[in-house]
Amino acid sequence: MSMFAKLASAQGTGTDNWLKKGRTLIRVESVEAVEPPAALKTSFKVRGRILFSSNPENEVGQQGTANENFKYPESALARVRTFVKAMKSFKEQRQVLDSECGPEALREIAGESQPMVGVIIAVDATLKNTDPTKSGYTLYTGAVPTAEEIEHLIQIGALKQAA
Repeated sequence: MSMFAKLASAQGTGTDNWLKKGRTLIRVESVEAVEPPAALKTSFKVRGRILFSSNPENEVGQQGTANENFKYPESALARVRTFVKAMKSFKEQRQVLDSECGPEALREIAGESQPMVGVIIAVDATLKNTDPTKSGYTLYTGAVPTAEEIEHLIQIGALKQAA
């Protein structure tokens, strides 16, 4: 069975250190899903540019890659789903259901046509550290930016207002 087959029902959260804690708005530049025969080599990547962040360590204009390597498949799938759901919801201007974020949606989003390029999503990142001898990890959720956040992006010139 395909690793991405359980995408719509995955539980858990993923980790990624490219964004520091806080709420960050990014403009998607590319989406990639790779599923080779060895499940542990499966990966999902979203490349994007930071438009605004509540944390000054997430520099506006910086490009980063969110990369999930599927070491923990359930958490990885849940993370992938948060991105799929946020991108589809923003693009379609409606609240997309988890059940609409399955493998077919991922194949479309990560396909050659890259339909999510330019979409803006919010990522809420929380730093977790259960072992003081290690640097910790980031838990996050993907979301559609609020109307207030979009208005702020317009005010600071990061977005143009629709005619």
